[in-house]
Amino acid sequence: MGMNHSEKYLLIFKRSAWVVFLFLVPGCEREAGNGKPLEDKVSAGLRREVEVIEVRRMGFESSVSAVGSLAPIEESLLGVKVSGRVRDVAMDIGSEVEAGDLLARIEPEDYEAQLRQAEAMLSQSKAVLGIPNEDTGEGVDLEETSLVRQALAAMEESRRERDRVVSLSEGGVVSQSELEAAESDYRIAASRHQEMLDEARRRLAQLDQRRAEVDLARQNLDATEIHAPFSGIVEKRLAYKGEFLKAGDPVAVLVRNDILRLKLEVAERDAPRIRLGQQVRLSVTGDDKIYQGELRRISPRLDELSRMLLVEAEVVNPGESAGGGSS
Repeated sequence: MGMNHSEKYLLIFKRSAWVVFLFLVPGCEREAGNGKPLEDKVSAGLRREVEVIEVRRMGFESSVSAVGSLAPIEESLLGVKVSGRVRDVAMDIGSEVEAGDLLARIEPEDYEAQLRQAEAMLSQSKAVLGIPNEDTGEGVDLEETSLVRQALAAMEESRRERDRVVSLSEGGVVSQSELEAAESDYRIAASRHQEMLDEARRRLAQLDQRRAEVDLARQNLDATEIHAPFSGIVEKRLAYKGEFLKAGDPVAVLVRNDILRLKLEVAERDAPRIRLGQQVRLSVTGDDKIYQGELRRISPRLDELSRMLLVEAEVVNPGESAGGGSS
């Protein structure tokens, strides 16, 4: 059986969901079924067999190249809410902290005194209204306050006296002047009752103010301790023991980098191909490894000046030095 030396060809049609593979392979000479040489039936002197394979549907990966930077998924500049001198600092650069861990503390004595003063004023307001000190004072019925109860009792007594005098006057037992005096006393008592209701409303409003002052004093006292809002690593320490800080002064920079935020700028021509959930492969300067991520955020419009689309992907931090490089 003679062999020829023809080449093997592979034809691939790119940018299509359909791929056709066509192979041309060497063949052997053989006789046809009727015993005659195949050369008698083919004009050419060389016979070739063609192998045809099934057309298959395959997908091609379409990629977009972009350059960006890596940053922590969360980064927070922690500051103090209240002014004061730093008593303790419980962290330093590189410290790993859990959410809620104490990072620093301001001297609390002044704020403890403010809280005690606010609580004393609240107790005084409760006493004026006849509310037990252990009672929160919330949902107080005006009619149940001591001021209003006393005025109401006086008004009821005056009403009963007026009714008695009216009854006697009908029998001619009391004079007209006595009847008018009883009616006047009742009107005075009723007016006094209304005044006490208004006074109780004012004092209840003052009680609400005193409660708010207590809450604020307690918040200020709590704010003397700076706690980690999330688990992470201290990137910068910005406060030291004995230093006086004003409200708003920074204490530390805390980052969470178990997941990294990959910020990319995509050219305008590639923007229509970008979709949430697309996979991202990235390489980092100085690192030969390829990392995987997922596209999570897309800006709603192109940057007006650069005509670039800002997108963000999230990449699981493998624990190596990958932060801040280009991709």
